[in-house]
Amino acid sequence: MAQNITQTCSADTWTQLTDADITAARVQNAGALEVYIQATSGTTPPTSTGGSITLKAGEVLPSTWTLAEIFPGVSSAARLWARPSGGIDGHVSISHA
Repeated sequence: MAQNITQTCSADTWTQLTDADITAARVQNAGALEVYIQATSGTTPPTSTGGSITLKAGEVLPSTWTLAEIFPGVSSAARLWARPSGGIDGHVSISHA
């Protein structure tokens, strides 16, 4: 299902950003501290930050890159997750078809 939202993400916890399988999304760190972004093939959250990308405050991951291009090591990447760093809640803006 398409969405265009800003998601609140609890400190040091993986929050699923997508509510369905996707191939690409525009993601922006709308918080003050860095946030880890990770893909999975299903609804089970990542178990670590290994292999994730880090977005600094205000940084944008454009929708012109597919999940397969950004996370080539994740077989059938279809869901996106965010985990704020620094021990405080964060905010991530996401838009996808």
